[in-house]
Amino acid sequence: MNYSQRRLPLMFRWPRIDQHILNLIYPAVCPVCQQLSSSWKYSPLCQDCWKDITRMPTRCCSACGLPIPAYYHQGDTTADGDRDTILCYDCSQLEKIYISIRSAALYQHEGTLRAALLAFKHGRNLSLVKPLTLLLSEQFRETMALRADELVVPVPLHWSRFLYRGFNQSYLLAKALTKMLPLRLVNDALIRIRRTPPQAGNVKQRRKNVANAFKVKIKKRIKAKNILLIDDVMTTGATLTECAKVLKAAGSAEVRAFTIARVIPSGLYE
Repeated sequence: MNYSQRRLPLMFRWPRIDQHILNLIYPAVCPVCQQLSSSWKYSPLCQDCWKDITRMPTRCCSACGLPIPAYYHQGDTTADGDRDTILCYDCSQLEKIYISIRSAALYQHEGTLRAALLAFKHGRNLSLVKPLTLLLSEQFRETMALRADELVVPVPLHWSRFLYRGFNQSYLLAKALTKMLPLRLVNDALIRIRRTPPQAGNVKQRRKNVANAFKVKIKKRIKAKNILLIDDVMTTGATLTECAKVLKAAGSAEVRAFTIARVIPSGLYE
């Protein structure tokens, strides 16, 4: 420790200890259940809400990240002779796969994660970046191989929506993730050039909605580079797939994506 560090007050030299003590004295209010949160690690989420988040199973489609139950055999299709690659039925019918998507947890319409994401994205509760990124990093380590040369690219917002919201939730998550994992953030490579209405409808409608909505701003930044896209919620994968198409057309290598939550179609395996 150098001289300047020794002169700093304890609260600045040991921010983790200080924040832990402050959280015990002035605990945050959990934005999901409105109970006091005594956990510094997951704050402002309380420990019960943190545990209530349903993590994604490990057996998922290698392309879209859809969970594949052990009893569901239609999707057990291998690609390129890779025995570890499993495709769901829909992805096995595609002529070309542009992206490999994984998610940290299941998006349940009455669940804790949905409430937390709404409080973060629409309620502007930016303190939720910490526990949501912790969820991302923990599940990333379990489900995806870390690649040191991979560039982290957040899914961009159109400038008009950014001005309205005041922040890009994907950028905040991506930036925090690169502080937890040895990855490099590139925020100015991909831009959204067309304002699109909120995604709705079936897969075909969603793909049409985001068609030609993205552009690679600086091609040399992503040339021959592996890309890891970061977003908050994945429903059909239309947005992430369109981003991957644009990145690959501009010269990137493999494109993967990781999201906080994955929406599962109701009655899929019934």
